[in-house]
Amino acid sequence: MKHLHQFLLLVISALVLCGCETIATKKIAWPDDIPEQSYFEHAYALDPVNQKIQPEDEYLVWVLRFYNGYNGINGWREITDEVITSIDESRLKIVSGKMRNLGKQIAAEWAKDSPESLIHTPILSTWSKAAREAAKRNEVEQFADRLAADVDAILAMDIDEDTITAERYYTNLAEGPWYDIMDFLELPK
Repeated sequence: MKHLHQFLLLVISALVLCGCETIATKKIAWPDDIPEQSYFEHAYALDPVNQKIQPEDEYLVWVLRFYNGYNGINGWREITDEVITSIDESRLKIVSGKMRNLGKQIAAEWAKDSPESLIHTPILSTWSKAAREAAKRNEVEQFADRLAADVDAILAMDIDEDTITAERYYTNLAEGPWYDIMDFLELPK
């Protein structure tokens, strides 16, 4: 009987240890050239409503998709790299820092489960289009400042994301019900 108890104790201990290993969060491969994973883990922890409907690992996958792109859609890294090529060398570090901070704010909100997010994919398309226009005009820093003000206003719920149109930034950018999404997807219009 003593051996049976020892055997059962050993089996239960093994099951508990195996269970602990499966419960532990798996670390996602995190690129070095985007903001640290801990920033987004903290942002996730601050939103108990989203936590109820979206697991943290799913949230982090969407953060990575924001930066890396997804299904042929350019990510923040590629868009930023594209638009900062027009920046004067003396301002490059400052503007790159502004774009990095914007990416952190936008990604932390956009990666949330859609009903909980204040920033959705169509607005990313508008910002992408406006950023490209800013690069053509050599106005990326001014655009980054305007975008930062708009992101802050959206997150503070001072403005609704429906207020954000391409014409808000540049009046020559056409608008239409599918124009923004087609531009974001880089499909023919």
